[in-house]
Amino acid sequence: MNGGIRTRLGVTVLALACSGPAAEGPPEIRYGLDACERCRMSIDDPRFAAAVRTGAGEVLRYDDIGDLLAHRQGAGMEGVEVWLHDYADRSWIRAREAVLVRSELTTPMGSGLVAFAERATAERLVTERGGQLLEWSALAGGLEAPEHDDHRTP
Repeated sequence: MNGGIRTRLGVTVLALACSGPAAEGPPEIRYGLDACERCRMSIDDPRFAAAVRTGAGEVLRYDDIGDLLAHRQGAGMEGVEVWLHDYADRSWIRAREAVLVRSELTTPMGSGLVAFAERATAERLVTERGGQLLEWSALAGGLEAPEHDDHRTP
């Protein structure tokens, strides 16, 4: 009996170790190695990188926010989680929480789109370099799945 418990425990530990990280949250991008889903160019600069995690857990990586938007128009990616990098500090932010700026900044594919977690930082870029403030919802048109309401009753 003791051996059976140890065997089951060993199988459980092995299964957990092989399962990998949960398929949620910002994905990993291996800069200089991973290729953009749309243009196939190497993703080299996190300031412009974006990613999509589909409902099935598939990760799509992009070198430019503009590539993500162009690719999704032809791909029908509804109900997904979209992540952008904050241009200022390179941290991941949920696209629906981001403030975007379209400006004359040089981005990998020329979209001029960059994202910020803080509106004040985005406004400062517009003041310093020109451009236009944009909300993700206006650009993406329903690309992301709606947030789940954990308080609703079945």
